[in-house]
Amino acid sequence: MDRNTTLICIAAILETLSEVDGAPETMIWLGLQSQFETLDNYYHVAGIMRDARLIKVSHNYVTITEKGRSTVAKLKATRQPAEVTNERT
Repeated sequence: MDRNTTLICIAAILETLSEVDGAPETMIWLGLQSQFETLDNYYHVAGIMRDARLIKVSHNYVTITEKGRSTVAKLKATRQPAEVTNERT
């Protein structure tokens, strides 16, 4: 799993968790299974997020921390709206 894919998965997990109270680890794994490729990759990414205190895992249930919510707010603030073009072909 390369760095870019890892960062995309972290952003996807954090944004999803910011919209709900929490989720079972299995649901996160199933939702991003094609990006993770292996369960070991999922646990590696979850470990990065846990060590960075972006998420909390308790009894296989994942919740986002305040630091994680702050990260999501920063991600959303840096996004630029998609450009709309009116080109005719």
